[in-house]
Amino acid sequence: MDAAQFQVPVRLKLAAEADIQEIYSAEDAVELLFGWPQQEGPIYEDALAECLVATVSPENVEEARRAFVAFAKVSNILAKDPATAIIREMTAYWVRH
Repeated sequence: MDAAQFQVPVRLKLAAEADIQEIYSAEDAVELLFGWPQQEGPIYEDALAECLVATVSPENVEEARRAFVAFAKVSNILAKDPATAIIREMTAYWVRH
């Protein structure tokens, strides 16, 4: 098992017609970030820095995940989590009834 593996993978939708891609580790996140077309801005830089640190200090992996999720959100590539949607629907149902 990869020492810098995220407890929960980050699910991405890189394009409207693309399949969902899961990022399982800080190394996976670094690879995506290095290939990202706009490599600038504080959120990008924070995500890259945190993920790079986690590759050598696995105790920081969840901080890296949080920074990477923030990057994915502002980049509009974070996929909707189907489990969260189901829980939200069930909660709304029970509140109404």
